[in-house]
Amino acid sequence: MPNLKQTDSSSTKYTLYASYLAAVIVLMDLTSVNIALPTISKHFDLDMSQVSWLIMISMLSASSFALIAGKLTEVWGTKRVLLIGFLIFTVGTFACFFTKSFEVLLIIRFFQGIGESLLYVVGPAFIRQFLPENKRQTAYGIWMACTGIGIGMGPVLGGFLVSSFSWNWVFLINFPLSVLGVLILLRVKSFERNTHALNPTDYGGAIYSFMFLAGLIYGLNMINRFGYSSPFIWLAIGLSVIFLVLFIRREKIFINPVFDLKLFA
Repeated sequence: MPNLKQTDSSSTKYTLYASYLAAVIVLMDLTSVNIALPTISKHFDLDMSQVSWLIMISMLSASSFALIAGKLTEVWGTKRVLLIGFLIFTVGTFACFFTKSFEVLLIIRFFQGIGESLLYVVGPAFIRQFLPENKRQTAYGIWMACTGIGIGMGPVLGGFLVSSFSWNWVFLINFPLSVLGVLILLRVKSFERNTHALNPTDYGGAIYSFMFLAGLIYGLNMINRFGYSSPFIWLAIGLSVIFLVLFIRREKIFINPVFDLKLFA
């Protein structure tokens, strides 16, 4: 395991707080926007299968970016990755609030999904890397409880904002929490992993992994809409397989891969 810089207790504490807050934000975003879908459907005069892409596209980008987010945490450090995730959410919430085009809204939600991935993967990774064993179980428990809080509070607050104001207000639900996350991280010293900083970053593998997961997830989720016989479905899955092969070949030879295939040995 790479050597880690020593961390003071206050930085560890504030990073944990930021990680817990990130878990609340990610789950609250998904559940609150889901409540607003019927209202958004009426506003844009679209059917539910179309507006549901506001949820699907953020989940698609978040799932596809997960491996890359994990590697970025090793290369850039916990504080920087969390800070970027919070900033993406802060900018994204305002952009979604003021957007009048559904197509632009989808694009913004795609990038918010990348922010979700950065926020969601850091917490468990930080707990495993920086906390002593006797404190990990408690920290994992609190982190999981925070995901439950996000799931429970999202529909309640989302329903209140939609019924009291308008559908676009639901996208502001995480703005104060995102700002709070940034303020917490300003009190944290950077956590870096020294060894990886000296090795080249596997950007090619990151692209291959993203394309593989994106094609697979998209193809599987579109089966209900287009059916198993659709050439569009098989094209997406076929491209996914091609990128998987390219990804595996690259990870075998790259010095600092996105995903270490030796884990399967």
